[in-house]
Amino acid sequence: MKWRRLTSSLGVVLMANCYIAWTMDCERVINESPLLGPKNEDESEKSITGFVEILEFNDLKATLFFVPDSVNVHKTLIPNIKEHGHEVAMHLHPESFGDGHYNKPLGNYSYEEQRRIISEALKAWTDSVGDHPGTFRPGNCSANNDTYRICKDEGFVGGSFSIPGRNRPELYAVWVNASRWPHRVDFSNKILEGKENFVEVPITSLPGFNVENLPPTGHPFHLRIEYDTGNFHDFEKVISSSLDAQMDQGGDSFLCCVTHNYHPYWDSSSYVRQNMLRLINTIRELTEKKGCKIKPFTIMDTVTRFCK
Repeated sequence: MKWRRLTSSLGVVLMANCYIAWTMDCERVINESPLLGPKNEDESEKSITGFVEILEFNDLKATLFFVPDSVNVHKTLIPNIKEHGHEVAMHLHPESFGDGHYNKPLGNYSYEEQRRIISEALKAWTDSVGDHPGTFRPGNCSANNDTYRICKDEGFVGGSFSIPGRNRPELYAVWVNASRWPHRVDFSNKILEGKENFVEVPITSLPGFNVENLPPTGHPFHLRIEYDTGNFHDFEKVISSSLDAQMDQGGDSFLCCVTHNYHPYWDSSSYVRQNMLRLINTIRELTEKKGCKIKPFTIMDTVTRFCK
């Protein structure tokens, strides 16, 4: 399904737009989780606010995916974040949720088990901040063919589950040949585009990879801000190829970047902050060169836009 370009009330096709979602997974502190996370709550808050401040300075929007324990810790930040037009969404690693009695990636569980886990996590999340989140992201992109349907049944309208091309079967994160652009999902096969009223917004990745030629990480290069490859050309290649592929279809284009709250976005000298600023400038330069207009979007904005 093509990412449709908007038209005016007279039916005239408008200038091509590039919709950009900047997302951060906000994890639990490291001493309470078997997974990666910030050293402490203070560094987590500084990372989140530093990330948001960079985006606001550049007239861009954030989507912050909080795990339940993290949204509880940072619940005093939430009203101000939302008032500034950013999205607060739900993230979930079963392994770092609650007392730790779930010890597997989400996609490893059956329908009934996943439904129970997501329902418990959602209750903890909403008990902390009140509002029901609109969108969802599973930790490690772990999902099976039941996960989209369960999230829809739990009241979510969309999410960002996938890194197209990723192949990490031990994490139940297999997205080889998955669609690279926002789309309605198929509840019977998570790889396919479908007609269900639930929208997937993939993290932008480099095309052309299959099981045989993936790097040892198990996923293609993608717009993960903290990547330090020593060669920024990798970012430029992902952005340029993604814009070209979408514009060649005659539609608007979409990019989705990802990062985490255990990186020092508050530190002006940190490589991750410098990477982010350079990434913003590179996207601006490439979209201008290709005749696109940047549109700051959240994941929820994308779901709404796509369903028009």
